[in-house]
Amino acid sequence: MIEGRRHFQDKFLPKAGINFVTATYTLHKNNDSRIQIPDGDLFRYVVEKKYKLVHREGADDYALITSDEELKKYCQVFGIVCKYVEKRLTRKDFKEMATKKLIDQLKSQDIR
Repeated sequence: MIEGRRHFQDKFLPKAGINFVTATYTLHKNNDSRIQIPDGDLFRYVVEKKYKLVHREGADDYALITSDEELKKYCQVFGIVCKYVEKRLTRKDFKEMATKKLIDQLKSQDIR
């Protein structure tokens, strides 16, 4: 399976005798390259092909706090509770956010 680089797929892989299927075809059953596939969806597909994902009891008690927007998207795809916080420019801003806003949100269970 190959993702992206349509020119590479069409020109070089067939000439080299390499059989392939596009990620778009794998997930949507067509080769319409205008369809955007989020990285998290593609990653989940590949992981589920290789591993058996089993929900573990008690796992809902875990949450991830991050300022990485891409990681937040992966969490959403995998159903992982994630609290996104904006990156703070100063220590004072971070301390205020961490000690007041974030703690209040976590205590109220409003972490999604």
